[in-house]
Amino acid sequence: MDTLRTLNGDTYEVVSDVLVNAQENSDKNSDFSAKIKELNETIVTLNTENESFSA
Repeated sequence: MDTLRTLNGDTYEVVSDVLVNAQENSDKNSDFSAKIKELNETIVTLNTENESFSA
C-alpha cells in the first residue's frame, strides 16, 4: 500500500477517485447494454411487422 500511496502523490484519494469512476463507468455500461438490448428487440418487432404488412 505504501508503494501505491507513493505513486499517487502520497495520498489514497487518487486511488479512490479511480475506483469511483470505474464503478460509475461500469454502471453506465450496464445501462447502455440494457438499452441496446431493448432497441434490438424493438428492431426485430418492427421488422416482423413490416414483413407482415409487405406480404
